[in-house]
Amino acid sequence: YLMKNARQTVIYVGKASSLKKRVNSYLVGAHDTKTTRLVQEIAKISFQLTDSVLEATILEAELIKKYKPQYNILQKDDRSFLYIVITKEKFPKVLIKRGSDLKPTPPNLRVSGNKQKYEFVIPSEVEARLPAGQGSLICAKRDSSTPLRYARNDNSRTVYEKKMFRAQFGPFLNRDIVTSILKMMRRIFPYCNQGQTASMQSCFYHHLGQCPGVCTGEISAIEYGKIIRNLILFFRGKKKLVMKKLIAEMRRLSDEQKFEQAMILRNQIYYLEHIQDVHLLKRPSDLSSVWQRIEGYDISNISGLFATGSLVVFEQGEPNKSQYRRFKIKTVPSANDPAMIQEILQRRLKHSDWPMPDLILIDGGRGQVNAAVEICPKIPIVGIAKGPTRKKVELIFGPMTLRNRARIKQNQLLLIRVRDEAHRFAVNYHRKLRGRIGLV
Repeated sequence: YLMKNARQTVIYVGKASSLKKRVNSYLVGAHDTKTTRLVQEIAKISFQLTDSVLEATILEAELIKKYKPQYNILQKDDRSFLYIVITKEKFPKVLIKRGSDLKPTPPNLRVSGNKQKYEFVIPSEVEARLPAGQGSLICAKRDSSTPLRYARNDNSRTVYEKKMFRAQFGPFLNRDIVTSILKMMRRIFPYCNQGQTASMQSCFYHHLGQCPGVCTGEISAIEYGKIIRNLILFFRGKKKLVMKKLIAEMRRLSDEQKFEQAMILRNQIYYLEHIQDVHLLKRPSDLSSVWQRIEGYDISNISGLFATGSLVVFEQGEPNKSQYRRFKIKTVPSANDPAMIQEILQRRLKHSDWPMPDLILIDGGRGQVNAAVEICPKIPIVGIAKGPTRKKVELIFGPMTLRNRARIKQNQLLLIRVRDEAHRFAVNYHRKLRGRIGLV
């Protein structure tokens, strides 16, 4: 939301899950001097809706940078705040930088002709690319709203100019928020910060499926550039445009029978449709206190081929990866998700040494939930299916969860987090099986 004064100048930018409650908090009760002055100046409040807390956080940072509101003074002036930057390289990196890293400190003003120039020390990696010549290293343009331009002054002539970063987004208030944003974004738009090495050794994120293979030479600069462009568009609030491009590209690849590449784009679209904000929300879940152990199940296959199942475990609202399990479907020869769910549940229940779940979550609709209830009639079961519009989720309740529907709906974010983790784990194993026979 944007608060404006009588002159329609933006004086404060913020975000809230409930604008009504946030406005009431400004109008009721005592406040410090700064907030009291802010309330006295408010003449109008406008707002923009976003699909998630993640997108609201990014939009808030961009609006603060754009309007430089008076009462967001800390975000505007404090160089210790953080920015997400995209480097300008053949294979760009996505980095976290402090505001103090984005500007020369301290600049020494010099005048040469009609131009003001700022003398400062240029990082060695930039200096190494500068052409030889006499004169001092200068910054020909120092504007906080754009990336710095580096230059060398040779006999009062600028012979070289280079942007430090391709794009930058922020300011953000703390590292936890920035780290959470990049963690979610990397699942959708995998990138590589290691770069190519002579040994072509894969980075840590390549093993997790969150690096497209820059480090191992598996992706061209052109294809990698498409990923980075989509990431930049998302940070600029163009999610619908990104999804439109991905859908068109997925259909083109399918028409060309490049099904593996098309499936990668399908997964990107899936994650964009289901961006969740559990990493940005610090509120504890009521559900995790009622059901200490939640098990999430999902199936991944292509028309019944390479069918796999996943089991993920959340204890007290947090994933316990040491208890994750994966299953290769053995008894269901065709595409039949309910039957596959039944197989992995039957195999799971044979392990009497494993703790029993307090709640089972199924990634699927009524058919999958009913199939699970047949195997586990005494365990509470809930399913998550795409709603009629395919933009919102629909909760499917088993008999043992009907009386707890209200509490489950209040804690839907936790269940979606379990569902997303089960989906990720199943897809990764599915890809591994295909890779063994050279289909990846």
